[in-house]
Amino acid sequence: MQRAQTAAGGRWLDVDPLRALWRLLTSVRFALILIGFMALAALLGVLIPQVPPEMRGNPAAEAAWLNLQEGKFGFLTDAMYSLGMFQLFQSVWFISALGLLVASVCVCTANRLPPVWRNAFHPQTRVPDEYFGREQPVIAVQATDTGRFAEELRRRRYHVTETSDGGTAYLFADRYPWAQLATFVSHLALILFLAGGFVTAFTVKEEQIFVAEGDPSGAPVFAPNSRDHMQVYVQNAVGRFTSDGTPSEFRTDLTVFKNGQQVAQGQATVNHPFSYGGYRFHQSAYFPDGAALTVREAATGRTVYNEVLALVSSAQTPRLVVRDATGATLLDDVIVPTDFVGDVAGTLINVSGRTLWVGARPGPARWDRASWRGVVRAA
Repeated sequence: MQRAQTAAGGRWLDVDPLRALWRLLTSVRFALILIGFMALAALLGVLIPQVPPEMRGNPAAEAAWLNLQEGKFGFLTDAMYSLGMFQLFQSVWFISALGLLVASVCVCTANRLPPVWRNAFHPQTRVPDEYFGREQPVIAVQATDTGRFAEELRRRRYHVTETSDGGTAYLFADRYPWAQLATFVSHLALILFLAGGFVTAFTVKEEQIFVAEGDPSGAPVFAPNSRDHMQVYVQNAVGRFTSDGTPSEFRTDLTVFKNGQQVAQGQATVNHPFSYGGYRFHQSAYFPDGAALTVREAATGRTVYNEVLALVSSAQTPRLVVRDATGATLLDDVIVPTDFVGDVAGTLINVSGRTLWVGARPGPARWDRASWRGVVRAA
């Protein structure tokens, strides 16, 4: 162990860096500050939108996602991204603070182990008489026969140690001394909980995939060049609801293929996942509607995109009629929105060679039916 010497006030002081670090990590105040910081960081991670797992590591996808966040955070978006606020639980500073908290808990546990062990199995059976006058909780008992008193304590499962000094008898009685070690159980639970955060951050592989029922192509789990690559097929997806629309059952029958061979088959629910190869398949959502989208090159017919997309939301498609001054109809069609700006859903249309952006937003409800107010802008 090395010590550094510094000059202060004309005197040389010995500074032990390891001892100073030990004192810092055993400080209850420092531990409370760390816990408060982690609690605040976790709260921010819940309140601030986080980059979806499927977009992480994809610069183009992350850039598009950040453009959407600029509407909420404005000029602060880039700074928040640089600080890792949009991937808070994977940021260096969050993981570093988590590691420091684990170290603090471990050091505090190691620092308290010797005295707690000593009090539990080798307690001090004799204390000075002045000890009972220092605002200690004291119960006065008149016992003329200390032997009978000690025997009664033993009958009640106390371990009794008898000593005498100058004609005065002293009794020390304790019961279940090992219960003092329970404090380390809570410390161990906290250490395991925090260690789980490290395991999740550095070793867990997670993917969100959408698989359509009966889709013959299934869905790949992980990239084709990954050694854990596998193909998942949904044979049957069940979603049942009560009369008031409350979900009553979600389950999915899965088949897993690897290297062209079927390797596993089973059923997955939200709380009872299907396991294979160290991975667990949870059913995180159920979408009753979907649409198959296939994109091919016009020249060669080669398929460049083939996915089944979940239809997770709906938008009003109002019918739009445009007439000129003479009453002639220039446009009569149902407008399918492609752009969503706030609560306005709209798209570009072409009327007599002029391009217009047409949108609609929901108005106040009337007679249990939503009225719509239109927005038209020239493009």
